[in-house]
Amino acid sequence: MLTEIGAEAFAERARGELLAAGETVRKRTVETLSELTAQEARIARLAADGRTNAEISTQLFLSPRTVEWHLQVLARREDHLFGKEKSRSNPGRFRRRYFWCWRVCRWPGDWPTADGSRWGAGPRWEAAVGDDGRISWIRSSPGWLARAKRVGQPGRLRSFDPSRVADLECAAWVAYYRRRWLRLLAVAVGLARAELGMSWPRTVRAAWFALRAIQLWAPLPANDPERARRYMRRFYLLVQATHGQPRDPAESARLEIEWWRVHRAAQQVSGARDELADALARLYACVFGVPESDVRPAAVHRCRAMEISDQWVTQGMRPDSPLLAWERTVLVRSHTALLAAVSR
Repeated sequence: MLTEIGAEAFAERARGELLAAGETVRKRTVETLSELTAQEARIARLAADGRTNAEISTQLFLSPRTVEWHLQVLARREDHLFGKEKSRSNPGRFRRRYFWCWRVCRWPGDWPTADGSRWGAGPRWEAAVGDDGRISWIRSSPGWLARAKRVGQPGRLRSFDPSRVADLECAAWVAYYRRRWLRLLAVAVGLARAELGMSWPRTVRAAWFALRAIQLWAPLPANDPERARRYMRRFYLLVQATHGQPRDPAESARLEIEWWRVHRAAQQVSGARDELADALARLYACVFGVPESDVRPAAVHRCRAMEISDQWVTQGMRPDSPLLAWERTVLVRSHTALLAAVSR
């Protein structure tokens, strides 16, 4: 590893210490780059037998992260390890085994089996094992790792802190009605991070897309719903790339703008809570892939929070208004109900 990053002096020192301890250390050269270390060979052989990272780490007394790191190192060396000249030199000596990398895809229900029956859930790795049991080369099957990264992990989308999300959403509504766009962007970043659990670069991009959609929707009567929908589609594409959901980002964006429209209409006409709750339930069902009936209680609570927010706006948007605390309480109920519905 030290040689790979250019730290030759540290590599030599580490090699000397290992030799003093009685270990045999192979110096990394171009000629030895295609050879696996004893540790790499053990990990690759167990992985080729269909073991998971957790099982390998238990058997070898390593941490799962160490196992993952070794598999990543082997993948980065695939250009050297999987050379055409090796397959030509003695094609009958090697047989291929297939095993799975569990780093990217490890959610229940989509785990691939050892026989390859569920290959779509994760990237496959390929190794050549000699008749003497030695691993000669290892590589990831083309395109599988990239496809797995696009699919993402859906687990985090169904796990969030309702209280934290409610705090941030309440702050976002205040910033929106006061037209404080920079404040809204900052809160949106925190909200996306707390609710979606994406990486920071994706979180910032998602927050920006949401802010642009809100800005395009906000002005009356010269708003632009179509451009707002396009920005929300980009938002949901980022969510899909991270978590594998929603299945249809375009439909989710359409439903998002639709409930905005219904809410704006409900502000003008009393007694439209049921229509707004239906619109929200359809959005939740589309994003999380659950029945509308399961998420309707969460939608009803959120509609009630919107009514309180509209009342706060009507009363002058005072920052010390007790309505804000009430609104936050109802939002906590909404997100708690949503979490319970999507975690079943």
